[in-house]
Amino acid sequence: MNATGDRVCIAKRRWRPSGAGLALASVFILLASAALGSGSLAVAATDLDKLDAKVAKSAIHVGAGFDKPKLPCVCQEGTTNDTLGAVGFLVEFPGVGRFIEGVLQKAITVACVVQGFDASGALETGHACNVFAVLPR
Repeated sequence: MNATGDRVCIAKRRWRPSGAGLALASVFILLASAALGSGSLAVAATDLDKLDAKVAKSAIHVGAGFDKPKLPCVCQEGTTNDTLGAVGFLVEFPGVGRFIEGVLQKAITVACVVQGFDASGALETGHACNVFAVLPR
């Protein structure tokens, strides 16, 4: 009240959701933003992407580092670089161009990479062979 006896309102009170109302409003906002965001950001996987994901379960990507090989393999007769009988691991070369039925197309290529070590056991070289057998895990 002021000096004349009239009521003075300092601040108007605004309604704010609390408790269940606040939780319901938050859930609604979250669902609405997820529905709008997922439609604009979702990209369908191509057939090449699907194949790449399947191959990646057994072979590591080239350039990903060879410290965690997934599947062992052994080079067989007809291979190059004198790697016959050498054990390595599967490495995937995604998106490599190959002639398939006379047409240059993207493909996923897998090779058996054999590592060569020096006398102290340090990695010295790496060779890939294309004629190989996969060893059981």
